[in-house]
Amino acid sequence: MLGAAMVLLCNLVAVTLRSFAEVAFLEAYGPSKLPWLLVANAGGFAVATLGYDFISRHASSRVVDLGLLVALFVSAAASPALLEAGVPPVVLVVALAAFSQVAGLALWNRVAASVAGRDARRMLPRAGAAVTLGGAIAGLGAGAIVYRTGLTALPYIGASVTVIVLILCIVQEKALVKGGAPGATAPPGTSETLGPLQKRLLSSLIVVALLEGVVATLIDLQFIAQLKSRYQGDTLAVAVTLFYGGTNGVLFLLQVLAVPRILVTRSLPTTAAIHPVMAIAWYVVFAIAPGFVAIAGTRTTDQVLRLATSRTAQEIQLSAFPPGPRARWKVLLRGAMWPLGAAVAALVLLQIGPVAVAHPTTLAAAAVGIAVIWSIAAQIGARRFQTALAAPLGIRSHRAEDLRTIDLETLERWSQMAGSDDPREAALARGVIARARVKASDLGDHLRHDEPAVRTALFEQLARSPTPELRGELRAAAEIEDDDRALAAAIKALAIAGDDSMLPRGRSRAGLSREVAEAVRSAEVTLSGGDVAGELARLCERDPEWGVALVRIRRADLTDAQLTETLTACAGTPPSTAATTKRAPTDTHAARRAGALAVIARVGPDATLPILTEALETGESAAISAIVALDPEGARHLTPWIARMTPLARIAIARALAGAPEGAALVGALLGGNDPEVAHAALRTALAIARGGGTLPEAPIAAANRVSLEALVVHLDARDASTRWSPCAKQELEIAIR
Repeated sequence: MLGAAMVLLCNLVAVTLRSFAEVAFLEAYGPSKLPWLLVANAGGFAVATLGYDFISRHASSRVVDLGLLVALFVSAAASPALLEAGVPPVVLVVALAAFSQVAGLALWNRVAASVAGRDARRMLPRAGAAVTLGGAIAGLGAGAIVYRTGLTALPYIGASVTVIVLILCIVQEKALVKGGAPGATAPPGTSETLGPLQKRLLSSLIVVALLEGVVATLIDLQFIAQLKSRYQGDTLAVAVTLFYGGTNGVLFLLQVLAVPRILVTRSLPTTAAIHPVMAIAWYVVFAIAPGFVAIAGTRTTDQVLRLATSRTAQEIQLSAFPPGPRARWKVLLRGAMWPLGAAVAALVLLQIGPVAVAHPTTLAAAAVGIAVIWSIAAQIGARRFQTALAAPLGIRSHRAEDLRTIDLETLERWSQMAGSDDPREAALARGVIARARVKASDLGDHLRHDEPAVRTALFEQLARSPTPELRGELRAAAEIEDDDRALAAAIKALAIAGDDSMLPRGRSRAGLSREVAEAVRSAEVTLSGGDVAGELARLCERDPEWGVALVRIRRADLTDAQLTETLTACAGTPPSTAATTKRAPTDTHAARRAGALAVIARVGPDATLPILTEALETGESAAISAIVALDPEGARHLTPWIARMTPLARIAIARALAGAPEGAALVGALLGGNDPEVAHAALRTALAIARGGGTLPEAPIAAANRVSLEALVVHLDARDASTRWSPCAKQELEIAIR
């Protein structure tokens, strides 16, 4: 909160002082000297940034930041008197723009240093919205103040607010000393030097910043020329401040309503392309029909999207750097490289002279050409960021989002449902994801989702489908996980994948969370063995899916007798028997029995077949759920048992398999039997599977059709020979089976 208030007020000061300096310059020199205004703005900003970088590397950043704010206060408070004394306005432009903008960059780095990991993703967008809100307040408020009191009131307001910023900076520094600066601390073992891939990314960021500065300068020149031709005096000052306020207001709405959704649902190349593409589109309109509305739209688009998308994309790309170089290059890219590009463009405009202003269409066409190069450079930078991000995980090439049946937003909605507290809704969503044949690797991109329920569901999905190439991403996501339920699911996924890297972190949280403690105990048994039978009994009640994985991984540690004894004890008394003895099963017993049936169906020894058969014959819902939840290995395990089951149990399986994603293999086994009722139920399930896009063997379907037809013929012969059927009943049956 302190940081957000600090950057809000700092941007308020920057916009206020910039409005004052630009209007004073235009009033003194006129529109013919516009390129010099741009050179002064950019040059002063660049020189001040380089000076700040040099001093910060040789002195305490705390002292440097406080000194910068003091210099900003002095220059703002003294600027009206200096202007009255005859000091050239260009000096004020250089000083005020340089001090205020560099101070904004320095304070933003202090805000970024106060948060890290998932907190940074939550808090930094809010701090960015605070910066924008400060600009909007300054622009709209300064317009009203200038209209009533005149232009000279602005620097005094800026100086007064700077004092408040200075106080907040001191208070925030004390808070950082007390609570630490997680965003400025590298993880243990992290190098503070840039690697080859990061250097390539940096070169792209520099080129993009330079080209962006060139295009912005060309837009500024033509916009200010149009503005100066329409307004004069205090009216010009009001117009300038209202423009800054209006653009910041639009930007604030975008940051609150649109930008978070763009960041979550769009890839970085898409985010990086929005600004240049929209600037090109508006500039083309201006080139076709030059006028104030077209250039104002171009300038507004450039100002708004620069901060809404380009700066956001740059912030994401800089996250691939260690904390030290990240903070340094954030300042240099925005305070040195971007102004350097702007200064080069302004110097070229000075060489061209008034011809540039006199031929707006030609200048706009040149700007469009440069913007196209800028757009291409932004895409190259985004791709290099993806390469640099994937390199530590051992991924040599970027995995494209290949969702053939569902798009990214649909996958996210289903993932959210999969983490629902309603077990039926969660089971439905997991079934949909499985039926859509979404690869587990496609879920890896969402492991850092903001919603804990979604992250938990994704970890659970990856536990059901272990993916070796995602271990690095799983470890990285688990390292920053701050939700106990999601952390427990991540430990489970890694343990089933054979990775013990999260056990130390889990043990450190075990005393604070029962879920994490249980996950750590189960992970230790899964990875290292021990009391496998005892842990299986606990998992039958708590997490049958993990129980199945435990048996598969540690099967050599269990004899058939031990496994049978454990599963029989967990299955306990069937609900029908409990009702007969007037002892209703408790919720704990029901959960343990349901888990035991799920384990029996997928990995149970032959001796446990009667337990599952009896549960299926009585239509027990837990047994039906165990069939529906079968995975490919479980289906292969159950197939040999089909012939040894009673017809009632086989019919129950046939009906249940209509809702099982992996039911095709079992349906083929059921179709091959000689029981007509089983074959009929299996045919109905086969039809459901075929309608869902599944494939089934042809031979068992033909055999089942033959058995069903023979049964129908026998039934019709018996019907015709029966004397107990009335003519009406025979007619109704004839209509029903026609």
